[in-house]
Amino acid sequence: MLKSWGPPAKSQLELAREVGISALWEKGIHGEGITVAVLDSGVNEEVLGVRLAWKIDLTSDNNPRDLLGHGTEMSKFILGYADRAQIGSIKVIDKCGLVTREVLIRALECCVERYPEIRVINISAGIRRRFWRWCWCTHDKPCNLCAMVNEVADLGLIVVAAAGNLGPGIDTLTCPGNAAGAYTIGASGKFPTSNWGRILEKYFPWLYYRLGEGSTGTSVSAALVSGALAILLSGLPDLKFNEIKEAIGITATLLQDGVREGHYYRAYKLLQHKRLGKPFDPDRAKKHYETGLQRRSNGEDKESIEEFEKAVELAPTSFIFYNELGLAYLR
Repeated sequence: MLKSWGPPAKSQLELAREVGISALWEKGIHGEGITVAVLDSGVNEEVLGVRLAWKIDLTSDNNPRDLLGHGTEMSKFILGYADRAQIGSIKVIDKCGLVTREVLIRALECCVERYPEIRVINISAGIRRRFWRWCWCTHDKPCNLCAMVNEVADLGLIVVAAAGNLGPGIDTLTCPGNAAGAYTIGASGKFPTSNWGRILEKYFPWLYYRLGEGSTGTSVSAALVSGALAILLSGLPDLKFNEIKEAIGITATLLQDGVREGHYYRAYKLLQHKRLGKPFDPDRAKKHYETGLQRRSNGEDKESIEEFEKAVELAPTSFIFYNELGLAYLR
């Protein structure tokens, strides 16, 4: 059974500014060339228009239309960030809101057949981890769905999965979010059962990045992250998932309760920096920054500029270093 908790309390444009998406728009990156597969309740093409590349129905409805509205809403959130990406709809949730492991596995097989056209798979749905009377899905002994997610991830596809709205608690993670190879997304904010910050920080420290405030639920959070990843892949098409994980982990903003909010412009800058073979050393950068502050207080403006430039060169993801360099130029 799938639940949707509506749009974020903040507008998506406000969130786009907060997490650095709007800065990527200014660089002309809008998700071009990236197809996101949405495994959900279907997508209505009159809402998405030309952004809907294709649609498949794997349910007993025998109708690819979205009869619940959830899949269409998730697609809108994805395109709210990556407005020039394409959506591939695979309907796995029927008109009663039901989804099974078997149908999701078939959908993942469809995605493999369309790889590398598909780069990101969004699953804003979840199934309880207990799949038999005494059997629970674990990392060591995954269920057949989570095992399939791991195989798909090994091929190079990025599977973004909602953590589920049953938590927080490690035993309340839903499948396929429990898969080791999934990019499992929680939600933060006022809605208590989706506040996954500390749990995912403890068990999956590289998996929790984002989003949502107010009554959003993890479905919306996963869709927003899928849109953000489409933006990154559009700007740097040959990115690997491990590179993205590392960059977002380094540049994410630490909020309260262990929640980390992804900042995708900083991640993009770091990825570009490393692609150019330049060193990334925040500790050395901080020393140059502190030296620059000291020299500026001594009236050594030119010398302070040199120090701040070294700081920026070693840690291009820090807006503080850039701000102080700008002030030094101004002086």
